Amino acid sequence: MIKHLFGDAPPPTDPRLMVNLTATLYNLIKQCQDVIHEAQALIEWERKRRPWDSLSTDEESLLKEAGKQIEDLFQACDDVHILMDERYGIDPAIHQHNWLLEARDLEIVITDPRELIRRERQEMLFAGGRAQ
Repeated sequence: MIKHLFGDAPPPTDPRLMVNLTATLYNLIKQCQDVIHEAQALIEWERKRRPWDSLSTDEESLLKEAGKQIEDLFQACDDVHILMDERYGIDPAIHQHNWLLEARDLEIVITDPRELIRRERQEMLFAGGRAQ
């Protein structure tokens, strides 16, 4: 709630909906399925779309619905982390730390600004441009 009050997070889930970890995990699974469905719809839409066409009202609605489903998934993930902490004492910061370690090892994230600049220049050269 404090993070929400300072604008750093969405409002917390009603605690009455977070009765136990199993129910929260079932909700997470449902949210994942919803996001997969929306992502598949977006893939099909983008496959057919011409990049120079402007967005129609229906297309904008499709994108907004997908975004809402993604936010639902983020909230469901946060709820699982909160319950793991409340019920079993597993601090959510541990999950983030462990993810970050693996993401660095797999080069999913870039932690050094110089590396980001190097990769952008390399991408530009591969695309036929000139590095600055």
